[in-house]
Amino acid sequence: MADITLVCKSCGASLTLSEYAKPDNLTCPACKALMSMPEAKNQKSDRFLPEHLRQAKAEAAKTAGTGTPDVPLNSLTAQIHNRPRRRFRMETFLPVLKASLLFAGLTALFVYLRYFRGYTLFLEPSDLDLFRLGGAGAILFFHVVIVIEALTSSFLTGLLCLLLPGYSLYYLFTESDTFWLRAVILALAVAFGRDFVFYTQDYALSAFAYINAWLAAGGEFNKPLILK
Repeated sequence: MADITLVCKSCGASLTLSEYAKPDNLTCPACKALMSMPEAKNQKSDRFLPEHLRQAKAEAAKTAGTGTPDVPLNSLTAQIHNRPRRRFRMETFLPVLKASLLFAGLTALFVYLRYFRGYTLFLEPSDLDLFRLGGAGAILFFHVVIVIEALTSSFLTGLLCLLLPGYSLYYLFTESDTFWLRAVILALAVAFGRDFVFYTQDYALSAFAYINAWLAAGGEFNKPLILK
């Protein structure tokens, strides 16, 4: 409990009383003149308020130009709950819907061709490896498409997509707005992702073996590079 010291405007005498004392009929002990309590300000701490209420209170005080967050709490809660909500917009929903339908259709098609012998409609049954290689090549092709798109947006971003493994996917799903490209890449990854990893690993190991043989021969190894 804090005490308040009042100074009489008539005689200058002082009066100390509790901050909770009744403000009516206060008189000076010396000259009996009427005295009034100072206007009480809300001094309660805001540390027990939720973070979003404290921020809203500070923003409201700054907007009012007072510099101190002396805004009624009920008005703040009313402002927070009465904020306009984001409305559903068809122009932002349609691209996502089209991309989802494209992803579902392409995934079903590619999985049928790859795992349910659908490729035999236009290839021989023994050409499965050729079809798998084509799917892995399609993933590589669209990777190049992502790199080109990233280069048109930012040279540094395109360079990271080109040199840093996996960064092209990060760019595609966080920065790019090309929804159809996301659908195609995801569908190819579901059907041919394992094949792409297999062929990439196989080619990398073959290249590594060739380089080791070339270095062992002192740089004079003329055997052509044979990749499986």
